[in-house]
Amino acid sequence: MAAITATVTTEAGRRLRDMLQVLEKRAPYLRPNLIPKSCKPFMDLAAMCSTEAQRQAVQRVLAQQRRKAGGAAGEEGGKEEVEGGQRLAIQVHVSVDSGACNIFAVKYLSEVEADLYCVETILNMHSRGDNDELRLRLEHFLSVNGHDSGDIADAQEIYSLAYAIIICLSAAPFKVTVGSQGLQLPLDSTVDAGAVIEMLFEHGKPCEYASIMPKTSDMKQRKMKKNKK
Repeated sequence: MAAITATVTTEAGRRLRDMLQVLEKRAPYLRPNLIPKSCKPFMDLAAMCSTEAQRQAVQRVLAQQRRKAGGAAGEEGGKEEVEGGQRLAIQVHVSVDSGACNIFAVKYLSEVEADLYCVETILNMHSRGDNDELRLRLEHFLSVNGHDSGDIADAQEIYSLAYAIIICLSAAPFKVTVGSQGLQLPLDSTVDAGAVIEMLFEHGKPCEYASIMPKTSDMKQRKMKKNKK
């Protein structure tokens, strides 16, 4: 990986790369989001939009996906579990090479799992002394990632590492992109925001190299195919 910007020294870039590699190895399946401070405003899906029509389209897709997720949860866990704290979780990938924070997936999860994607939530639980709630989450985190679920100290080390990486990333400017095409945010007014969000629910792969200008051709083709059905 290259250094984020010219203001970041080569040595700092190497250290950051090493930290990222360690995090990837220790949390290979469920990994906390690494969101630079400058990118946080765009973690609200409505903030991705440039127009009211786009925001309304996003809300319609979210409502549809929530109903789908609720139906799937209902088949497994019953009505009380469906209504008990389903949360929208955004997944991001930070590319040091392109200087982009890419939102590549969104999904509705249980409250426990959704919390694990947010470093601040876990650290705040620790600072408040919410030990039972914190242990429940960290045990799940350890189990999903193939660790001993009783080794809470190991999970705390991983989240401390993630926080340290976020501090390092926040020292440099990042652009925020969305989807596998790397559309820059806020979305251009010509982009079908609903189609963008639908693709995020399909769990696409992160965009390593974000485009400079939004690409609308694939969005239009997707919309045409949808209308033909």
